[in-house]
Amino acid sequence: MDNNKFESKARYIRKISQNEDGCFKNKKVLNKRKIVCFFIVAIVSITFLLPLKINAFTGEKHLDLVYINFMKFTFPNIKLVSSKETGGIMELLWDFKNKGKQEILKNEVSFLKNQEQKVSSEVFNNCNDTKTKDEKSSNKDNEFFNLKEDSIHKFKDNIKDKEIITEEGKNFKNSPYKNKEKSKKPQVLIYHTHTHEGFVPAKARTSNTKYNICAPGDILAETLEKDFNINVIHDKTVHDNNYTYCYPKSGQTLDKYLKTYGDFDLIIDLHRDSLESLAAKKAVTCKINGENAARFMFVMTTTNPYYKDQKKTVDKILDITNKNYPGLVRGNGIYPYKRGKNYYYSQNKSKHSFLIEMGSNLNTIDEAKTTCKYLGRVMAEYLKTKNE
Repeated sequence: MDNNKFESKARYIRKISQNEDGCFKNKKVLNKRKIVCFFIVAIVSITFLLPLKINAFTGEKHLDLVYINFMKFTFPNIKLVSSKETGGIMELLWDFKNKGKQEILKNEVSFLKNQEQKVSSEVFNNCNDTKTKDEKSSNKDNEFFNLKEDSIHKFKDNIKDKEIITEEGKNFKNSPYKNKEKSKKPQVLIYHTHTHEGFVPAKARTSNTKYNICAPGDILAETLEKDFNINVIHDKTVHDNNYTYCYPKSGQTLDKYLKTYGDFDLIIDLHRDSLESLAAKKAVTCKINGENAARFMFVMTTTNPYYKDQKKTVDKILDITNKNYPGLVRGNGIYPYKRGKNYYYSQNKSKHSFLIEMGSNLNTIDEAKTTCKYLGRVMAEYLKTKNE
């Protein structure tokens, strides 16, 4: 009888022990599931929710901002447009695994993509036969990065006044491009989609019109009006209180003027660029007539219906600028987008509609004003000679 009791107790103890083991295992499984769920939620948040949050602040409509910001950090001089044009993060990883570093660089740096890099046979002829395949492959990789002199674009920043500026180009006196009378109908419209874009000494965004993009806009309008008798409208409506809707809002402003006056000879949406490093200021600054000035460029949407007409106008303006003020144009003067945010940056509304980026948040307000003074002279020559 005692033995039976002892065996019953033993079975009972084993059963409890097994139940405890089962509970412990179940807890382990639950903990693993929680960890897996946490990582899934984190990945989804980084991939989708974080870009959406950035989108709400910047107005950018990229679904792959993690990749884009990664590329901006890795190549600070490259301005990515969209993951559709450059490939996404998965494409980047696939290229790294299957194609190697050269193909990734070719994809992200258009210069390398467009150049046919020829590896001389001398690289391999000079190699000892004892070298391994890996060593020869390494030599080939190194040759890829050897740029020849004719592959490097050299740009002079400090050009002497006497080499670039005529007396008329300095002070606009007795200019042949001045109208005898000012036309009753406005010829030029200036407005600002990002009205709060600021210059030093102000913050990057400011409502103070003495230091934001409106101030150089005033100089551009004043130069055209006073020095060249050109009828100008300078609209300072604030469009960027909400970045997501700033282009639709500025588009409404443009529509209002087009409805009231018909088309203009020039419609300028004046902006400034954004840069993060003070070292990058040199790329957007030059000297004109002894004054520091902010370089400018056109941002063009290449798939909008008026692109061909707009490109002809831009080419003429850039030619006039390079003739009179070499160095004032940034790069080749055109930054192309296949399609602008919110319907082509309103460039589909008129064949005379343009977006100009002048300098950056690193430039001073005086540098931006100097640029607009000379840009006014350039536009006056264009308007006077455009039909010649």
